[in-house]
Amino acid sequence: MVKSQKDVFWKAAILTIAVFSLGMFIGYSFERGRVFEIEEDYNIMKLRQIDANLQTLYYNNMVIQDSKFCEVAIDENIKFADELYEEGVKIERYLNANKITKDLLINQKEYILFKTQFWLNAISLKKKCYADYVNVVYFYKQKSEDFDVNTDQNVMSGMLFEIKQGYGPEIMLIPLAVDLNISTIDIVVNQYNITEYPALLINEETVMQGLHNKNEIIEEIDKFL
Repeated sequence: MVKSQKDVFWKAAILTIAVFSLGMFIGYSFERGRVFEIEEDYNIMKLRQIDANLQTLYYNNMVIQDSKFCEVAIDENIKFADELYEEGVKIERYLNANKITKDLLINQKEYILFKTQFWLNAISLKKKCYADYVNVVYFYKQKSEDFDVNTDQNVMSGMLFEIKQGYGPEIMLIPLAVDLNISTIDIVVNQYNITEYPALLINEETVMQGLHNKNEIIEEIDKFL
C-alpha cells in the first residue's frame, strides 16, 4: 500500500514537471515566433529605408534640380511613411501583449532608430523638394510607471491615430520612445527642452507638452498647411 502511494506520488510529480516544461517550451516558442515575425518585418522595412536613403542621397548630389524626381521621391516618401506607421502600430501591439524580452527590446531600439532616420530624411527631402507635408513627431515614454502619464499617452495615441486617418499623406506621424537610452533622441529632447510627456514636435518648430485636446493639435498642424 505504501509503495502504491509512493508510485502515485512520483507519477504525479513527473506529470506536473512534464506539463510545466511543456508550458515553458510553448511559451518560449510563441515568444520567439513573435520576435522572428518582428525581425522579418523590420528587415523588410530596412530594405525600404535603404532605398529611401539612396533616393535622398541621389537628390542631394544632383547639380540640376529635377522637379520630376521630386514628385516621385515625395510620393515614395509619403507611401513609406504610411507603411512605417502601420508597422510601428503592429510592433507596439506585440510589445504591449507580451513580456518585453531582451530580443524584443533590441528590436524596439532598432525600430526607434529606424524611424528617427526616416524623420531626418523626411526633413531633408522636404527642404530640397519644398514638400508641403507636416512632420508630427510624437514623443512618449515606453516604460513609465506614472499612471497619469500612461493614461495621457493612451489618450494622445488614440487622437493622433484619428488625426492621421483624417489628414492622410498631408502629415508624417512619427512616434518615438524617449526612454530607451538612445543618444539621438536624447539630443532632440534636450534641444527642444521637452520635459513633460506625452509631447509633440510639429514641423520641427512647435512643441506641445502634456495632453492636449484634438482641436488644439489640429489647429497647430493647420498653421503649416
